[in-house]
Amino acid sequence: MLARFSAAGGVHEIPLPAPVPGRLWACGFSVVVHDPAEALSVIGADTLVCLLERPEIERRSDRFAGWLDAPDPLRAHWWPIEDHGVADDEITIRWTSILAEDLAAGRRVVLHCGAGLGRTGQLAVLALGRFGTGLEEAIAHVRRHRPGAGPQSDEQLAQLLRLGGHHRVDAGDDVVG
Repeated sequence: MLARFSAAGGVHEIPLPAPVPGRLWACGFSVVVHDPAEALSVIGADTLVCLLERPEIERRSDRFAGWLDAPDPLRAHWWPIEDHGVADDEITIRWTSILAEDLAAGRRVVLHCGAGLGRTGQLAVLALGRFGTGLEEAIAHVRRHRPGAGPQSDEQLAQLLRLGGHHRVDAGDDVVG
C-alpha cells in the first residue's frame, strides 16, 4: 500500500501471474477523486479504470467528472456499474478483454469504485481469470492483496460463477475480439 494514500483506504497492488508484464492496483474513489492524473503519477500507473456511476462521481467532484468526460483513451476507461451490482455479461466480457489486453501489453492500471472492494474486486478477479487463474484462487488472491475486495453481493458472485475463466488468454495474445 502506498503510505501517502493510507488515510483514503490505501492503494493495493494485485500481483499478476507471470509472464504478464503489466501491473494492477485497486483503490477507492478517495484516492483519485481530487487529482486523478497526480494519483496515477504517484502510484506509477498510466491508466485509470473508473467503475462508478455518474451520480456517485458528481456527488463528490465535478472536476473528476470533467476529467473523465474527455479522457485520453490510453489514460482512462469509464465503465459504470451500479454499487453492489454487475454490468451485463457481454459488456463485462468486453471490459475484461480490454483490461487484459492493457495488462498483457505492459500497461499499469488502477481500478477503482467507491471503496475499491466489490466492483473493483470483481473486475480484478475476472482479469486474473483471463490469464488462467482459477476462480476460487483468483478471489482469494485479490482478497489477500486488497482486504475485503471481491464479490460483495449474490449478483456479483453469480456473475463470477458464470464468467470466471471465460475467454482465457495468455500474456501477449490479442484478447479484444
